[in-house]
Order: sequence, then structure tokens, then C-alpha cells
Amino acid sequence: MDVDALIKEVRAYRELLNETKEEKTKLVERVRFDLPSVDEEILDAYPDALKPKDIQNILGLGPVKTYELLNSGEFHVVRVGRSYMISKRVFLNWLKGQ
Repeated sequence: MDVDALIKEVRAYRELLNETKEEKTKLVERVRFDLPSVDEEILDAYPDALKPKDIQNILGLGPVKTYELLNSGEFHVVRVGRSYMISKRVFLNWLKGQ
């Protein structure tokens, strides 16, 4: 095996390891918050700016777990006064582990 092929193989292996670590981290977070997997089509019915109640409905969480998730720093949340707003795109990317 030549050096270039070996380097490519090692890079591919490193990428695979990083992806596996990221997936494991997301899985740990899903278990920690007891989150179900959600189909993208479900989110089509929701507005572009989600509210905590929307997150509750999408994930099937209670209010306490929802606010724990919103305050966890897992994804960007905008606070306007006492209200929370979450970009649907940001939320969907978080659900996908991106």
C-alpha cells in the first residue's frame, strides 16, 4: 500500500470515529432528556419560529423537561422578555445531530 492510500484510509477512519463520537453524544443527550426520534414531515405543520409548547408537542415532553432542554445550551434559543423562541431550522438540525 502506498503512503497516499494509507493517509486517505487513516483520514476516512478518523472521520468515521468523529461521526461515531458525535452520534454517541447525541444519543446520550436523547436518553438524558428521554427524547423520541421525530420525522421531518411532522415539523412541516409548525411555524418557522417554535415556542416551548411546540417543542413539547413535537417531542412529547412535559413542561419541566422542555424548559430543561431549552436551558441546556444544546441549541440556540432566543429569549424575548419571558418568552422563548427557537428557529425550526436550528431545532431540526439539532434533532438530526448536526
